[in-house]
Amino acid sequence: LTAWLAKQLITVPWISLVNLLADQAVVPELTQHEVSLARLAEALAPLLEVGGEAAQRQREGFRLVRQRLGSPGASNRVAELAAELLG
Repeated sequence: LTAWLAKQLITVPWISLVNLLADQAVVPELTQHEVSLARLAEALAPLLEVGGEAAQRQREGFRLVRQRLGSPGASNRVAELAAELLG
């Protein structure tokens, strides 16, 4: 019931703060009924491949998030961004 209700109320494309800040899928998002050992393994396996494309894209996404967070005081800026996204 809570998952269904949340899906009705959420207006942002992601639930992960990293993905919200990057405005793209940087980390896999599995919620409640989507979580299983098989799905976790499926989501993580490409990220564990040394030199793999998925891991490289994720590192680039993390660099983008660090760039957007900028200098010290990031938590205040993130709170402002979250408030802006929730609008």
